[in-house]
Amino acid sequence: MADGPGTAASNAEQRAQWSGELGLLWAARAAQFEASAAGYDAALLEAAALGPGLYVLDVGCGTGSVTRKAAAAVAPGGTVTGVDISTPMLQVARDRSAELAGVTFLEVDAQVHDFAGRYDRVVSRAGVMFFGDPPVAFANLVRALRPGGRVAFLVWRSLAENAWLSDLLRAVLGRPPPAPPPGPGAFALADPQEARALLEGAGLAEVGVQPCAAPVVLGRDVEEAFGLVRRMLAGTLDGLGPGAQERAVANLRAVLTGGSGPDGVALASAAWLLTGRRSGPVAAPSP
Repeated sequence: MADGPGTAASNAEQRAQWSGELGLLWAARAAQFEASAAGYDAALLEAAALGPGLYVLDVGCGTGSVTRKAAAAVAPGGTVTGVDISTPMLQVARDRSAELAGVTFLEVDAQVHDFAGRYDRVVSRAGVMFFGDPPVAFANLVRALRPGGRVAFLVWRSLAENAWLSDLLRAVLGRPPPAPPPGPGAFALADPQEARALLEGAGLAEVGVQPCAAPVVLGRDVEEAFGLVRRMLAGTLDGLGPGAQERAVANLRAVLTGGSGPDGVALASAAWLLTGRRSGPVAAPSP
């Protein structure tokens, strides 16, 4: 399979963001971002039912933390291919995985790339909510599977259920944050019925939509967490006047201090674990 930048038109904006400033931020703070949602990894990999010799596709792999854990679970004999559209994040993934056998990273758009139906499992930790055309993308991921292959995807529940972002936005705005707009984004699959319909429409059988929860760890201490959050919310903070910005920063520090504990600064989060099995051939989507 060729590594290349071919991107669906509907995903061009996402590529620009994740290979631009947003991707550079994630690459620069890779260890911090990887640790933030690591509390979900065990549940995700257990749901994927990994074992020696399996071929795994990791979608939206970012800097590769789940890819590396999956590789350990399918050794010996298995392989894991991590795919993403973020050039800077994939560079970090390759650097951190250089000594690992059976691990490959590709810069491709998973919505349209031909994966040749060679995988036993397709997994993703918070990476499948950003497709511009979800029905086409999920049908393509199902076609990446061999018959009988399985998927396991972790996606965020609603913004209101995810204090790691909603509480931070409330601190900055001084009011509850507005609902995210429709379209690609972290909460695009927050509705469980829509998520189920999407997976079933893509050709998966035995679809499961299970709730799960784990803390999101933003840093080892308040200062480290604030450094990350200040960059994450720079667009919102920088648009405030001096007095309002000072209040917002004080409010952010108060939220982070309230979440500080022996394991770092942690805020509540909530996700869905989406699972399913490819039962047979999947037809190509309509143009």
